[in-house]
Amino acid sequence: MTSASPQPAVPDAARAAEAADSVALDGDDLMRTVEALNAVLARQRQALEAGQFDLLAGLNTELEGCCADLNRFPAGADALRSAVDSWPEARQVALREVVRQLDQSKRINADLVRVNLARVATLQAFQLASSDAGTYGGLALPVTGTQLSRRA
Repeated sequence: MTSASPQPAVPDAARAAEAADSVALDGDDLMRTVEALNAVLARQRQALEAGQFDLLAGLNTELEGCCADLNRFPAGADALRSAVDSWPEARQVALREVVRQLDQSKRINADLVRVNLARVATLQAFQLASSDAGTYGGLALPVTGTQLSRRA
């Protein structure tokens, strides 16, 4: 005899919350969300360019919120594309322009992240090479005012 494991009961409150999370976005909501996403990416770019890395955590939280709003469309990405295809042509063109800007901002931000990571790695290597620990294999020598012999 095979015994199926019982399915956990989903409380009505959890079902209601799930249904509220999957509320369909209308055209205005979608445009506002995409424009908000574009604005957050622009602020992220400014922070990366200025080296204000402490701002990135908050901006990443905002990005996650915008993505969560986009994911609320109940039938997924294909249904979202179908809904956008049913819009008037002018509105589709406006959305495509904002999405093009998003793609460009994302690429620029990714390049800035790579440049900043390379900069940090270079600074770490320079710091390690200029320290006693880096020069003498992790051994910190006491400073006595004398030089090491060339034979050492």
